[in-house]
Amino acid sequence: MLDDIIELYTTLTGKQIPDNLLPKYEAWARRALAELEGKLGWSLAGVSNVNVLGVSPRGCDCDIDKSKLLDAPEKKGEYRFFSFDTKKPNLHVDPFKKVHAVYFCRVVDTEDESSQNIDTIILKEIKPTSPKYMTPKFGKYIQACQEMTICQAACEKSCTQCSAILVDADWATLDDLEDVLGPLLCDYIDWMAEGGMESRGLQSESVDGHSVSYRGWNYTQPYLNPINSEVIQFWAGPYGMLSRKRIW
Repeated sequence: MLDDIIELYTTLTGKQIPDNLLPKYEAWARRALAELEGKLGWSLAGVSNVNVLGVSPRGCDCDIDKSKLLDAPEKKGEYRFFSFDTKKPNLHVDPFKKVHAVYFCRVVDTEDESSQNIDTIILKEIKPTSPKYMTPKFGKYIQACQEMTICQAACEKSCTQCSAILVDADWATLDDLEDVLGPLLCDYIDWMAEGGMESRGLQSESVDGHSVSYRGWNYTQPYLNPINSEVIQFWAGPYGMLSRKRIW
């Protein structure tokens, strides 16, 4: 993905990167990607680290025997977790192109401590659901049906670990949104190249006979630009700059 970002940067900015500066620009691009993903709250590569172990044979049940799980349903897109507030009519998720299925699930401890995957057990499928689109191609809300509200309310009373929603969807990526997020990503790369993360931003002064260095640049982070801020807020998921809730 890094090569694609560098190509996108040179295309949008018209700048040619000398070979001797390419390693620095790759480092800046990597940091810029991390900064933007942190503000949005979702992966621009569309990746997921969710592993479904199976389906509970008794539906909304928090006392589950892993040895008796039913087979997991076929995954059509990528899985992502989200919390759900029973007081709100819509489930806020990351930007999607298509929602395939919504499940009520329980996150469980992984048996492989070296694995970075998040293991979960599906309790039941939530249907019908109605995806809400904010543009002709992309949405980030799913209308909550009555079953979802009843199911979670019942489970929250018996076990707080059972309050997660699993969504199988085709999620938006940088390739899908390069027209709107590409310029913002380029701004982050330029910000870092101009001093946001580099030693040229260091200033020195003498304090009590000792030389003290500190960062003294005046560069403004791209997300503080009102136009960029509106873009980020429009495309941010529930774990982006507007909300930092975690559910596991």
